[in-house]
Amino acid sequence: MATQLFKNAIAKPLSKLTQCSENHIIKALQTPKAQFQHQFGLPVPKLLPQEQKNAVAYSQELAGKFEANTYIERATAVGPFLQFDVRPSEYIRATLSQVVQEKEKYGHHTLPQKKTVIIDYSSPNIAKPFHAGHLRSTILGNFIKRIHDANGYHTIGINYLGDWGKQYGLLAIGFDIFGQETELEKDPIHHLYEVYVKINALAKDNTEIDKRANAYFKKMEQGDQAALAQWRRFRELSIDSYKQIYKRLNIDFDYFSGESQTEPFIPKVYDMLNQYGLIETTDDGASIINLEAYKLGKPIIQRADGTSLYMTRDLASIMLRRQLHGDFDKAVYVIGTEQELYLKQLFKISELIKQHDPSWPTDLYHANFGRVLGMSTRKGTVVFLQDILDTAQEHMLENIKSGNQFKMDALDDLDSVADRLGASAVLVQDMVAKRLKNYQFSWDRMTSARGYTGVYLQYTHARLCGIERNAGIPFNMKADLSLLKEKEAFELALTISQLPDITHNACQAMDPCVLVQYLFKLAHVTSQANSVLRVKGADTKTAEARLLLFWAAKTTLANGLHLLGIDPLSRIEKRKRQEPEEEAEVKRPIKPIPASKLQAFTIGVQKKTAFQRHKEEADLKKQQDDLEAAKVYAEFVASFEEPKPYQLGTTSFVKSGTLLPRDPFPDSSHEPPPLSKPAFKPMPFVRAGESLPSKPAMTAHTPSAKETTAYGAEQDSDEEDDALARMRTKAQKKRNLDSFLEEIKKGQEIRTKVDAKIASQDHGGSFDDGNPNSTNLYVGNINPTVTEAGLCQEFGKYGPIASVKIMWPRTQEEKDKGNNCGFVSFMTRQDAANAIRSLDGKDLNGYALRVGWGKAVPIPAQPCFVLDKKAPVTKSGLPFNAQVSAGAPGVNSRPRAEIQVVKPTDINLMRTIHRMIERVLVHGPLFEAMIMDREQGNARFKFLFDNTSPEHIYYRWKLFSLSQGDTKSKWMDEPFQMFRGGPWWIPPELPVLDKHAPEDPGFDTDDEVTEQDNVAKGTLGQIAKQRLAVLLKEVTFQRGTIARAMAFAIDHSEAATEIVDLLCKSITVADSPLSVKLARLYLVSDILHNSSVHVSNAWKYRKEFEDQLPVVFDHFNGIYRSINARLKAEQVRKHISAVIGVWEHWMIFPKYYTDQLTEIFLKKENGEAQSVASSSSPASDAAAMEELDGEAYENDSDGEPMNEDADVDGEPIDDVDGEPLEEDVDGEPLEYDSHNHQYEYVIRDKQETETLHTEVEDMFS
Repeated sequence: MATQLFKNAIAKPLSKLTQCSENHIIKALQTPKAQFQHQFGLPVPKLLPQEQKNAVAYSQELAGKFEANTYIERATAVGPFLQFDVRPSEYIRATLSQVVQEKEKYGHHTLPQKKTVIIDYSSPNIAKPFHAGHLRSTILGNFIKRIHDANGYHTIGINYLGDWGKQYGLLAIGFDIFGQETELEKDPIHHLYEVYVKINALAKDNTEIDKRANAYFKKMEQGDQAALAQWRRFRELSIDSYKQIYKRLNIDFDYFSGESQTEPFIPKVYDMLNQYGLIETTDDGASIINLEAYKLGKPIIQRADGTSLYMTRDLASIMLRRQLHGDFDKAVYVIGTEQELYLKQLFKISELIKQHDPSWPTDLYHANFGRVLGMSTRKGTVVFLQDILDTAQEHMLENIKSGNQFKMDALDDLDSVADRLGASAVLVQDMVAKRLKNYQFSWDRMTSARGYTGVYLQYTHARLCGIERNAGIPFNMKADLSLLKEKEAFELALTISQLPDITHNACQAMDPCVLVQYLFKLAHVTSQANSVLRVKGADTKTAEARLLLFWAAKTTLANGLHLLGIDPLSRIEKRKRQEPEEEAEVKRPIKPIPASKLQAFTIGVQKKTAFQRHKEEADLKKQQDDLEAAKVYAEFVASFEEPKPYQLGTTSFVKSGTLLPRDPFPDSSHEPPPLSKPAFKPMPFVRAGESLPSKPAMTAHTPSAKETTAYGAEQDSDEEDDALARMRTKAQKKRNLDSFLEEIKKGQEIRTKVDAKIASQDHGGSFDDGNPNSTNLYVGNINPTVTEAGLCQEFGKYGPIASVKIMWPRTQEEKDKGNNCGFVSFMTRQDAANAIRSLDGKDLNGYALRVGWGKAVPIPAQPCFVLDKKAPVTKSGLPFNAQVSAGAPGVNSRPRAEIQVVKPTDINLMRTIHRMIERVLVHGPLFEAMIMDREQGNARFKFLFDNTSPEHIYYRWKLFSLSQGDTKSKWMDEPFQMFRGGPWWIPPELPVLDKHAPEDPGFDTDDEVTEQDNVAKGTLGQIAKQRLAVLLKEVTFQRGTIARAMAFAIDHSEAATEIVDLLCKSITVADSPLSVKLARLYLVSDILHNSSVHVSNAWKYRKEFEDQLPVVFDHFNGIYRSINARLKAEQVRKHISAVIGVWEHWMIFPKYYTDQLTEIFLKKENGEAQSVASSSSPASDAAAMEELDGEAYENDSDGEPMNEDADVDGEPIDDVDGEPLEEDVDGEPLEYDSHNHQYEYVIRDKQETETLHTEVEDMFS
């Protein structure tokens, strides 16, 4: 193996430098990754000797001692990692030599001793069509068999049919009643399925059918020859039908088994279980095995009537397989996740049997999988597998014939090629996601030639075959590979070399997505190499070397496709636009057509495909169903309405002259509504033998001579138009009942209008009534977090407010809307008009307000709110005149001193401030001192002397902001303290664009999006990982830092597994302060709370966190137990317990799970365990003593790189621009004089003073 040569070249010298064996080092080495700067990585902590505790220092020591050799160019220390660079030419040569030697066996492994693995998959029920529900079991089982074969196992693939049981007795009774031999011969499976459906429907109403089915199955168990002969016939017909489908999917089995073959072993199972004392008898006579001690219930082994169940037959099947294949090493059951409990029961019973029979197999595995969502035919119904494959073939045929995506050279075998492409699309879509996950079935995505699809992999293989066909040079297996010096060649060789490791990992995981993701990566790297390493046009030697490289890539891709069960195609070509010159060459003289023939094509109609006809019929039917449903629902709702008075007169069943309650006096100026039509209309008399007179709407139109031609042309579009016309005509029919319902509907509309008018008379403040003097505004789409005080602050800018009211939601339906509405009334009409012009459509807390006129309300004598635009600032006596506020919102809030930074409105003054800051940043504090000495009387520099003025506060903040790495246009807008114990500075708001897109240092969102297009779905790209690492490193108790990280997680929820893993590792990482760990726990809580939003895949976070949180809370338990200060320990307990309590209140997790987390967090350890926790605890007592409601003051929030595993390229994440930020821009610390409220700087020498004088002159020149 090529990679083994290089691993040995690393392990051999390292084993001499360390106390570790070569095998231990080889196991610790990481697999090569082409996109990384280094090819192999080694975590040094795994090699640390007992006397050496510093992994970073030991890593540097080993890197200095490691000597380059034939295969390894250098070793580099990167934190606690050793990174190795291979010699590219040697790596390419070794990799391609291995592919040339092994060819179609490349990527396969051998075992020192053959092991037998039985794989049980597919398992349809006889006499039923192959349902789509068996699709995943069939595809995954076939992959597991092939990948085990490739890893050197002896595999036995078994299709364990559901061919026994009471359901077959039901089918036999049904065939006697509904079966037809002629239909059975034409299409046996579908005919038997129709019979089974009919007899099931009949059995629901007739209990006698069920009894007859039980009796028939009893006869089968007793060996009745007639019953068994019919059963064998139906079984063979079913297997023949299944084999045709398996052939299309390139799936095979070693043999077909079934529940029927286990029948002789069932008595032996009963005897064995009774002998081992495992069976108990219930009150009703059934036999069970009590597994309550293992929380697995009490599975039934035998019914009270003596018949067997699935559990009995599965135990009998293990006996059968032991008899046929001996003591096998492993058995894999490929069954859906919904059968997890059943298989746990089976495996536990096997363990109990093994206690008495040591040879009984217990290496049993459940290869479970998720469901397929959204699978349907073009008719919109749930499908059988045959329909799926046929539809996929249709899609591919349409794409090929239309030329939308590609064309085929082999047109004479088009159906076969389209079928293979369709099967590839179905297989890859099923295997591209992790088998445990549900996935959405999509015809368009699945059959596309772009993206992560089977068609894309087939196209890549065909392109590589085309390179060989069009190279124009003979293939040379001994080409000079030293000529492959390009970076793309090395990356392609690196990717090719990964296949052996990938097949091993895929076998261990029994998950095809490991291999599929690798093949997509190989296809992508191959495409990049093909754009650079052109074979045509290169000199012969270089062309031979490149051709061998692409041949190796093709062989690797083909081997991977074979493991997936896909036969690679050698010819697919992208549809190219024909050039004008080419069109001119193929033009042929047009043969004149007689006028008599042209007359028949006056109006042409394009022939529609079966797919288009089905789609139009389905769409039309859906529209009609929706309209009918809406109409019936409206009538249904109207029938429950309370009768309301009619202002203009009563509508139904009221005695003449009666005045209903709340009726106004009659108004003679209005006409009464029209009288109802009679509800019943008698049918016309028709004599015997005559037909009913046709309705005018159905009268046939006699076409003219000219129209006849068009009508004839329409006949060519099959029977589709006739069907659509019949459906439209049917929709246009108007029954007497329809007329009656329309009348009821009109009456309801009248009542609704009357109700609205009455309501407007009884209640003020509703919608606009057209009053030109109204000062009341309706405000819609209000963020639920906005209060009435917040509305006053926003609307008060336009004038005094008379009243304000938010209509808070009362019902759950109103809360689910996600927004509120309300009313704001001004004192004057002009103020209200100004507010509408300015605020309608304005964004308020992320919601675009809808503002319009409302119904006039009384105006009070005094306004309820007047915005004080220029409130006088009181002198506080604190630095920079900081004002004491109530503190930041939160549980631990307390008053604090705050300095509000306001940007100057005078543009010239702002320019002066900015120029001053630029010079101070370059030349230090001496420059500021000289300006203050020289410009004492200059009003332009007044801001330097009045340290309580808004301009001076802005100057000080901006100077500090830029010195901390902020930019001119983007800065951290969260409150902060410049020095410990000082006031809190409140920065000005960011511009709107920046506010909604906060800057993540060093990363470009466009680059991330571009990268994500090339990254497998469900994973993060390199840039996204680095961005997440920075966001996690910046998380503190400030809400903004948590919100940004939470938004990133929700936006990237398709990679929930990876994000949750990195987040949980960042919490449990060593040496980070407790405050940082708690802040990241709050981030977890925020993500969980938002996992219910309508964002694709956001729901995944609950499942992923559910798997990881026990480890996190076990880590917190270690911290909690290590804190010696009782009060601080209690404070930590309250904070973490409060989080669990919130999750329970939100019902994010079940009650038992939150109880489990609490138990893990508060569990008591013995003395030894406590000492271990104390010594290995990531947080010391000092860390625990930090203020939990503040943030750490260290430059690095956790003091260490977050986690080496979280760094994508194996290197620690550097600062934004690649250079570390200095602590102070001018090289001197900032010292604060608390008496004069000014900063003091250290003046260094005379030469610097003279330089600053020159700079001052330049500033004013």
